[in-house]
Amino acid sequence: MNGARGESSRRAEVRSAARAWHAAGAIDETALGRIEAAYPEDHPRMSAAWRAVVFTIVTVAANALFFAYAEILHRESGAVPWLFFAIVLSAATELLLGRTRIGENGSAAATSFWAVVYAIAGIAIGDALHDSEANITAALLAAAVLCAAACWRWGFAAYGAFSAAALFLLLARFPHGRVAWLLLGTVLVAVAPRLQDRLSLAPPHRRASGGVFLAAAAAVYAAVNRWSLGERLVESLQRRSPARTEPDPTAIVLSWLATAAFPLLLILWGLRSRRTLVLDSGLVLAALSLVTLRFYVHLAPLWILLAAAGAALVLVALGLHRWLRRAPGEERHGFTARPLDEARRSLETAAVVAAFAPDAAPAAAREPGTFTPGGGRYGGGGATGGY
Repeated sequence: MNGARGESSRRAEVRSAARAWHAAGAIDETALGRIEAAYPEDHPRMSAAWRAVVFTIVTVAANALFFAYAEILHRESGAVPWLFFAIVLSAATELLLGRTRIGENGSAAATSFWAVVYAIAGIAIGDALHDSEANITAALLAAAVLCAAACWRWGFAAYGAFSAAALFLLLARFPHGRVAWLLLGTVLVAVAPRLQDRLSLAPPHRRASGGVFLAAAAAVYAAVNRWSLGERLVESLQRRSPARTEPDPTAIVLSWLATAAFPLLLILWGLRSRRTLVLDSGLVLAALSLVTLRFYVHLAPLWILLAAAGAALVLVALGLHRWLRRAPGEERHGFTARPLDEARRSLETAAVVAAFAPDAAPAAAREPGTFTPGGGRYGGGGATGGY
């Protein structure tokens, strides 16, 4: 990621936070103006909806060019067309991101995504690899490496999660994949959230660490979950799946304990550290643990259990919100009830909807008796006239 784009993302992050603070009443108009003057906008930025539209247009164009190239100029099968077009799209991404006024509109995101996809496909169908299992392994290895490189070079946060997910799937291809998921996932769960606070990293790289955390937390939970252990979920991803055997009773007991404890640890960590991503992950995994318990113990029909859990969460959320709203300054122990970023996102959505809406200006009302004739024509068959 070049320095100019990294600095641009830092300025945009500061301005976005300042506008959210202003919308919430945390700072006044004077403070907002000083912040925006200190961190000026280097180019206009599109909303997420407009970037999605541009991403779709560039996706259609890029794939159309690829299939035209493959059909007309390079008819032979193999990896060459895929790898060549991956290089072309990588060069296009570098060009677009070198001119930030163009690349930040979603076009660079599309070219980078398809560059990675075509490179992975070219490696997977390479002529040197005739074993389908070896092709899958090579594709996962390529996905882990290329997505990590794309995240670091081009600064798109989603590639961090893609790289971590591909790495875990790759580890599952080998024996003892469950142990590898547990060990590596635990390390990443502990390290990734702390990278979000490292100021030496650009904001896109800090956001990418959040995606790595989500992938790692899912991998750890899959490794210790009771249903995953009983169904041999991780082992089924191996190149040659081992014979199905019943888990050891000790492993079953430990799996039950971990299924309950891991979401609880994430919830407590999220509350203590004020990390909403960790807290939300723990809540989601806690719901999955409840579903796992229902699979083995018939407490009630599943729909009743899920409805009751959802209602309980809604009541808890409303209670917490009311508790925070009644506090001085609407804040208790570092938690606040003020939605600092909702107003800005709602305005962006409204602006996009308004841009797509037709221009419907109402006709000006006429006062009685102000009709002015003229300007019309009538006729046909050779007879015409005006009024």
